[in-house]
Amino acid sequence: MQLFEYERATHMTVLGLPADEKGEAFIVAGASEATTLQIMDPWIQDRRYRGLGYYIQT
Repeated sequence: MQLFEYERATHMTVLGLPADEKGEAFIVAGASEATTLQIMDPWIQDRRYRGLGYYIQT
């Protein structure tokens, strides 16, 4: 688990491993991390997002 604090913002991404070995691992990330996970494309296909996303356009 990663936990980063920057002023008032908190970011946490969780990797879950199932108790049953036949199940697949999953990632739970903030909605704003959807683009990052699509670009990085980890081997874990079960990706869950929570909360509201925020995006900064440059």
